[in-house]
Amino acid sequence: MGLNIRSESESITHFSKELRYRVWWALFMLDMVLCETTGRPPGTGDIFCSTPFPVPFAEEDFWDTRVMQIITDKRARNAFFTSLISDTAASPYESVTLRTPEQQESGKGKQEERASQRGTENLTPNSSLYFLYAVDLAHLLREAINIFYAPRATRQSWLEIETAIPTLNNHADNWLSRLPAEFDFTKLDTTHQFLQQRASLAFQFYATKLIILQPCIRHLSQQSSEASSPGTVCDQMAILCVQMAGRMLDLLPEEPDLTWLYGVAPWWCILHNIMQSTTILLTEMFTRTHVGTAKAVDITKKIDKATRWLEEMSTRDLSSQRAWLVCMDLLSRHGSEFGFRC
Repeated sequence: MGLNIRSESESITHFSKELRYRVWWALFMLDMVLCETTGRPPGTGDIFCSTPFPVPFAEEDFWDTRVMQIITDKRARNAFFTSLISDTAASPYESVTLRTPEQQESGKGKQEERASQRGTENLTPNSSLYFLYAVDLAHLLREAINIFYAPRATRQSWLEIETAIPTLNNHADNWLSRLPAEFDFTKLDTTHQFLQQRASLAFQFYATKLIILQPCIRHLSQQSSEASSPGTVCDQMAILCVQMAGRMLDLLPEEPDLTWLYGVAPWWCILHNIMQSTTILLTEMFTRTHVGTAKAVDITKKIDKATRWLEEMSTRDLSSQRAWLVCMDLLSRHGSEFGFRC
């Protein structure tokens, strides 16, 4: 169907084009979830894709005059997305110059800018806006996987990898800074509006952070005691990785609650998210943590919380049961000095 390509066909309505763009990005999101949870390579190659980002409007608004201008005018669309998600243009696969000096002088560029501003001003939080930010973050995850986990990564020096990690980590922070207040999961929100969307973006954000930062944990854990220090950047990123793993587990209620799990949390990948953060904490505890320190106490509390959730989830899910048994086996053999009794 050519869903991976920007449609230039005049026989297809703009409404249909936008729906096809959404279908493509939904497939992209599914591909990234499967890639992350199974460790298999993604099936959507960047070089064969030119589909623009999905517009963050409800489908019933597609016929609105202001929305239609953004949809139909490529430059207005580019300007709109640049104002919405920073430096990313209408398609994440394209690099587009929005306005030339000549266009600015002629007033055409100003007209496009006004169109994008009107679109942004009239943009209210909705599920389509959530989807756009989820796609934007998934694209960053895809970039991190390509750099750090593709086979070609083995041909890179550690210095090259260490240089790329802070850059991608900053991109993730920039994504969070652009997040609309209604979706900002870092702030206490007493309303129940967009509760599921905030939870989904939160787990996706911390999972992406861990994918970016995890190479530092792995690199440090492989160093012998006689080895020289890998460097302050690696140390700082490793500390941040452990913090992000803890924050992901902080998203879970203190006591296991399956109603919350299946009603609010992204249940389709929650097991992977819990094990992703728990694995990092276990690695840090067994390789770089001294018994009796404040760090050890904090990590053991978080691991204990994770195992309690896995135990509760195992009553309904065999995969969770296997994960719980693996964790308990590790703790029974290596965790006694940290106070674990299995």
